[in-house]
Amino acid sequence: EFLRTRKKIFLIGLLPMLGALFLTKSMGGVLSLLAGSLLFLWAILKEGLIKGAGRRVLRVGLIFILLVITIIFYQRTGYQTAEFRPSESFIQRFSYWKAAVKGIKRFPLVGAGMGNFGLVYSQFKPPQANETHYAHNAFLQIWSEMGLMGAVSLIWFIVLFYRRGLEERKEKIGLLAAGTAFLVHNGVDNTFFMPEVVFYWWIILGLIFMDSQKRITPAGPLKVFLAILALTVLYPTLIFLKGESAYREGLDRFRKGESREALLFLKEAAAREPYRSLYHSTLARAYLALSPPRIQEGMKEYKRAIALSPYQPFNHYELGLLYQKRGNRERALEMFLEAVRLYPAQISFHHTLAHYYLEEGRKGEAMREFEEIITLDPDNTVAREHLKSLKR
Repeated sequence: EFLRTRKKIFLIGLLPMLGALFLTKSMGGVLSLLAGSLLFLWAILKEGLIKGAGRRVLRVGLIFILLVITIIFYQRTGYQTAEFRPSESFIQRFSYWKAAVKGIKRFPLVGAGMGNFGLVYSQFKPPQANETHYAHNAFLQIWSEMGLMGAVSLIWFIVLFYRRGLEERKEKIGLLAAGTAFLVHNGVDNTFFMPEVVFYWWIILGLIFMDSQKRITPAGPLKVFLAILALTVLYPTLIFLKGESAYREGLDRFRKGESREALLFLKEAAAREPYRSLYHSTLARAYLALSPPRIQEGMKEYKRAIALSPYQPFNHYELGLLYQKRGNRERALEMFLEAVRLYPAQISFHHTLAHYYLEEGRKGEAMREFEEIITLDPDNTVAREHLKSLKR
């Protein structure tokens, strides 16, 4: 009776998961499902865990999985929209991976800092690649952000995971298959950086290392340590949540055009978390949206944002526009050049720089910027017209 119940649970759980995979048509989901299923199949056959009627249920389940995967792949290859085709999806990811490798070469030992891949990516982004904050490969992203020690630590966790899981595969094959599916998926996606998803990976890892024959009860000193650790984590988390709540409320008011109300919430967010570059740059935009705009305060907030996060190209660019508006053309040029250096594929930066050179009478440098725009976007008629008139 217990085995029959487990089979029903297996089928009931399998159907909504396959339905979700069919609706999303995720190729990463397909790859991870295949990897997890194959490992699961290998282990149960090797250990002789399935016999008789169980084998029939297993065969039906595998055939159903393969059928769904085949339909998904067929539908994806038949799409008229390029970004949904598997080939285009791979090309985009390959661009992200190449940018991640360049980021690793730039900061091989210490990395660019946690959460900074999206900022470093703009320096290496190919013109045809999409905007992204993720490498769509957790292993490359962790190395590019956390350096060599971060990459080694992740590999060490994975090695221990498989060593322990394979040693006790008879009891923990489900955990081993689930962990494998997660790791394979993160070879082509970014769920490692989504707390609501990676939470399950750490649960799986903990269960893999837990002795299945023993019940673990924390000792007295361990309980005290865990309580102190919880309080240490809880306080900054509450500060973050209050700051984030104020920021989101301010951003919502700002988007509705309620600049003065937005300013109050954004100032609160920046005061609660003064080291968040994003809060300061958004506060700068709120100052500039006032009537009349408070340019001095806006420039001050942009400078704070740049000091905290020097790799954000748009802060340099927008501060450059303010310098230009106030007549400080030398500082404006510095900001524009830095923005272009940080994000060489951003066409609007080159346009602004080209027009700056034209206003300064620096014809040759303006022509180089327009030529760069055409290299990035061969169909850019505005740049072609400017270049044509300059060559006359």
